Amino acid sequence: MAAIVRDNPRDAFRMVDKVPFRERRAEPFAAFELAAAANLAAYRQLAYDDFEGARECVAVARMQGERGRAAFSQGYTVAIAGVNLLEQGHLGDALDRFKSAMTKRRKHVDRSHAAAALASCYLWALYEADALDEAESVFGQYQDIILESAVLDFQAVAHLSMARIHDIRGRPSKAMAVIGEAEAIPMRTTGVAFRAHWVGNAHGARFCPAIVSALRRSRRR
Repeated sequence: MAAIVRDNPRDAFRMVDKVPFRERRAEPFAAFELAAAANLAAYRQLAYDDFEGARECVAVARMQGERGRAAFSQGYTVAIAGVNLLEQGHLGDALDRFKSAMTKRRKHVDRSHAAAALASCYLWALYEADALDEAESVFGQYQDIILESAVLDFQAVAHLSMARIHDIRGRPSKAMAVIGEAEAIPMRTTGVAFRAHWVGNAHGARFCPAIVSALRRSRRR
């Protein structure tokens, strides 16, 4: 995960290949760590449009998370599982999964990075479903932790979705302000400009992140 935070997916993916995250006899703390590795493996499969592979890794992440009582990593598990459904056109199923997980987290006042990832993907699904009032409400509730969350893909998904909503509702200045916030995030954390970061460069050294790439392919209004 540290390599992903540093925007180095190749190293992260090489490392996760060495982790036996399907191990079924792990102790609780080891299972917690294996759940995180399985989440990263699922994220990688999404990047390669391998939806079945992502689904299998999500199932392993869920199993390990339950064994390790890893409420933290389960937010990432649900986020990735929901995006996998969205990418395959199962918007209703994705919304149901996000809504159920968000309801549980609200009861426990969860303000973790994993909650920010989940909220970001839920916001995207709400945008796709034309539930714009609810999407704005989610952004308002979680904007602070989304800005602080570690994985840039999730931050970008939330901000790009919110910018589109502002634009749809005739608020171009607010849309630009949200994009401005998004552009500042990777500059603060990695020193790389937003547009260059999310689009990649001419040498293809950085493919467009799985989740943001999916959002860019989603329907335009």
